[in-house]
Amino acid sequence: MDAASTSGTASLADLRRGRLMLLLIAIAWSHYAAMVWLSHGFNPLHLVNLTAAALCLAIRAWVVRGGGQARLEFACHLGAAVNLATIVILALFTGQASAFMAWFLALIPLTIAFVGNVRMALLWTVLSAAAVLLLSASEYWISIPPQIQPGSNYESLCRLVLVLLCGGIGIVSRATSEHHIHELQAQKAVISGQARVLGDALVAEQKAKRAAESANSAKSGFLATMSHEIRTPLNGVIGLNTLLLETELDEEQRRMVELARISGESLLRLLNDMLDFSKIESGRFELESTDFEPGRLCQEVLDCLGGAARAKGLALRLDLSPGVPGLLRGDAGRMRQVLVNLVSNAVKFTAAGEVLLQVRYCSDSNGLGWLGIEVRDTGIGIAPEDMARLFTPFTQVDSSTTRKYGGTGLGLTISKRLCELMGGTIRVTSTAGLGSSFRVDLPFAPAIAVTAAVPRCPDNTGQPERVSLARPVRVLVAEDNPVNQVVAGAMLKRLGIQADVVDNGLDAVAAMESRNYDLVLMDCRMPVMDGYEACRTIRQREDGRAHTPIIAMTASAIQGDRELCLAVGMDDYLAKPVRLTDLGSMLRRWLPATAAL
Repeated sequence: MDAASTSGTASLADLRRGRLMLLLIAIAWSHYAAMVWLSHGFNPLHLVNLTAAALCLAIRAWVVRGGGQARLEFACHLGAAVNLATIVILALFTGQASAFMAWFLALIPLTIAFVGNVRMALLWTVLSAAAVLLLSASEYWISIPPQIQPGSNYESLCRLVLVLLCGGIGIVSRATSEHHIHELQAQKAVISGQARVLGDALVAEQKAKRAAESANSAKSGFLATMSHEIRTPLNGVIGLNTLLLETELDEEQRRMVELARISGESLLRLLNDMLDFSKIESGRFELESTDFEPGRLCQEVLDCLGGAARAKGLALRLDLSPGVPGLLRGDAGRMRQVLVNLVSNAVKFTAAGEVLLQVRYCSDSNGLGWLGIEVRDTGIGIAPEDMARLFTPFTQVDSSTTRKYGGTGLGLTISKRLCELMGGTIRVTSTAGLGSSFRVDLPFAPAIAVTAAVPRCPDNTGQPERVSLARPVRVLVAEDNPVNQVVAGAMLKRLGIQADVVDNGLDAVAAMESRNYDLVLMDCRMPVMDGYEACRTIRQREDGRAHTPIIAMTASAIQGDRELCLAVGMDDYLAKPVRLTDLGSMLRRWLPATAAL
């Protein structure tokens, strides 16, 4: 019986031992009373024996009704006290210190050790020893004539009873200990079985984790491959259609070419949405922090989508509050992506009326600035029952919407995740048939520079500027895809640049050895030798000679591809599909002494 657990429920083994011992003590006192009665006739001391037996039975009955740990311990103390008092009284009246009854005081701590705990046994050892000393000291104070003079046979019988009781307690204690050992062994077997089950579960979990990691790696590899394989033909589709739009076409031909170009741009947006969603889901999405002009960024978003709005006869307006700072610091690219998604959706789902982009600014108590952006339209609106599914991936409010307007249903999901990653929120209010209002609140820190670096909206319809050269230059294009070779050559020609084209990295290295080039446009995935190895080889062979700018022009546009290109020695990076304006900007940055006419 653990003293630390006195407030809890007693175990069945403790209760069994306690009840058994109280019963045995009651039987022993009853037997002793009967034996003395038969030997010496009636004596008032018989009442003491019978009273002790009755009290032990009453205590046992009290324990049986309760069963709590505290009650069992109290019963052990109470039973020990009854037995101590009974033995002392009988010893005083049967010879005081010389009475054989004093020997039975040794049974009290032994019994308590069997049914109680160590501290209880120590306590009653001290009390029993004090009782023995009290009996010895009593002879000096008062001499009580013995009421019963036990004979030698009686003392032998008492010794025999004492031996039997001690032996019985030892045997029962041993049996109880063995029973506890068996219980512990059974519990150990159960725990071992549970440990094996847990171990098997852990192994299964680790296997599942490795399988998930493998699947995630395979998914990333698949996305990278599919992105590359889709971007490669898209570069040809968008690039050739853009170049074709600059040729002499009649109105019908121009309309069809423009539709083909728009279809290619739509496919590119879908691909980018899928990649962004995958990066967000995998937790590999990183935010940048640069200074930008919020007013200029919003205007450029509207300029980007102005053509689509004008084609539908919609008014596209910007309401910029005077309190909006000229410069803020944050991820301008992701803010731009959110706005493009919201405004393009508003244009897409509005047949008549207007789309309003309203921008406000406020500061909180911590000095953090919040940009409040609201996109309102007069479109088809959203029914209340469809609002809950609005930000669910791959979902539009109904299948007819998907058939009529197209899209993956990822734009709003990505916008919501981007807002949350930037520490902001997005919410919507809408009335079916009357229009919708999307409200975005984003935190931005104050700008720390005086210039902004916001990428301008790609102008797919404007005329690119030719590159003015201080001297004739020559560009090497390493590209294995025949269509993209034509696109790159035509774009460079359109920009006034003469180019040579090779179809693998080994030929690019050989061309660099035979001729000096001012710049190299290098695809990364090519046969024979890829662009990475070709770049490393070119850099090794320069060996102190003039550095030739190498620009990655690749369909590898997954996160980390740009860093890989720069790590092998490339100077800059262009992701396919390459737009003519982006290529012109890149050439002006890296070609010597260039300026726009």
